[in-house]
Amino acid sequence: MKNKLLIIIGLIIFIELFVFHNGGVLFLLVAFALYVLSVQKNEKMYASIALVFAILAILSMVTLRWLIPVAIIYWLYHHYKRDAYVPVFFGTYQTEEKPYPWKNQGVTRVFGNVTIDATKTILPLEPAFISIFQGIGKTTILVPYDVECYIAVNQGYGRVFINGEPVTSTQSIVIEEGGRRKLMIHVSIGLGEVEIWQK
Repeated sequence: MKNKLLIIIGLIIFIELFVFHNGGVLFLLVAFALYVLSVQKNEKMYASIALVFAILAILSMVTLRWLIPVAIIYWLYHHYKRDAYVPVFFGTYQTEEKPYPWKNQGVTRVFGNVTIDATKTILPLEPAFISIFQGIGKTTILVPYDVECYIAVNQGYGRVFINGEPVTSTQSIVIEEGGRRKLMIHVSIGLGEVEIWQK
């Protein structure tokens, strides 16, 4: 277990340094050195300073953004077991082309395209959820015009389009404000485009 944890930490440091070029991860190395020093000298002050550096390192990490969608997917899975959760990691995912009963969507893909068409169903009066955690691929979501949508996108590389128009800010976008039905959309994607269309 300890070896697996060290491998995961090492992988995170490698990604931060060489993929995202994040120098803030050096705080983590300083924190580790101070922790070792506190153990050797039995000084709690070094451990306290190490904790401050560790917090600074965690707050500056890009990979931390990936933990949020994982937590959302976990929550959706355990609170909405009656709904659709798709644990397949590769290939294309698409909702049915004919009318279907709505189920909250939690889709995880390492590689592949995802298409969710919410216009072929009747959304419930309580808030509905779409949560997509994707490594590489294109995400397309079709939503009805009369539905209020809250959209949040965490993206590594790629672009976001709403009704064909590029969007620069991807935090807390709201479209069709005041609609009777509400749809919460969260997309976390490493590489690829996100398209949301009203239909």
